[in-house]
Amino acid sequence: MEQKKKDPFSRVLTSVILRIVGYGCLILLTNYIILKDAGVSVLNKFSENSFVESTQSIYLLVSIIFLSFLYYRFKDFKPLLLLIGGGLLVIFIREQDFFFDKIYHGAWFPFAMIVTILTLYFVLKKWKQVKENILEYVKTPSFGIIICSIMEIFIFSRLFGNKNVWFSFFNTETLTPLQHAVKNAAEEGNELFGYTLILISVFEFAHYLCNKK
Repeated sequence: MEQKKKDPFSRVLTSVILRIVGYGCLILLTNYIILKDAGVSVLNKFSENSFVESTQSIYLLVSIIFLSFLYYRFKDFKPLLLLIGGGLLVIFIREQDFFFDKIYHGAWFPFAMIVTILTLYFVLKKWKQVKENILEYVKTPSFGIIICSIMEIFIFSRLFGNKNVWFSFFNTETLTPLQHAVKNAAEEGNELFGYTLILISVFEFAHYLCNKK
């Protein structure tokens, strides 16, 4: 008896629903972490060693580990996966500046430069393959999501966290500890959501590669 093939629309719909539920849970977790930080004392709200800052690093680390698995699974996309993973590792090192500063201020920079140089060295050796990978990658949902996440982390959150915005908002020339905590909450919360999007973009790329024909 011939096995009945599953309706393509049903398969796609199931995939979409599962991703919506999964990503929704991830966003709820992100919101919970922000709420957790909001409940600590004023001086420790959204500080360098806060729950939000730690979760940013965890999301980055999970993204890098996941990309490492993809790197060994999909040989045709190794150069691109190395490029993305190396870039995220540089950002991860930058996020640890609080700990690197215990060595000396700005100690994160040489470590980040070493990773950058090594990544570019190995990627450029496969430049032809990298170009082919990039041409395909920019057509995927993952690319759009990771671009939005970069805009969120490095542009919007920085501009939104600018002191002048909050001086105007509170109609003051200096911020009280509580007002400063509110400013940090807005900036770090936006940044955490950006790292949430990076994690989602990695999952989306994994989904694309696993379903690629």
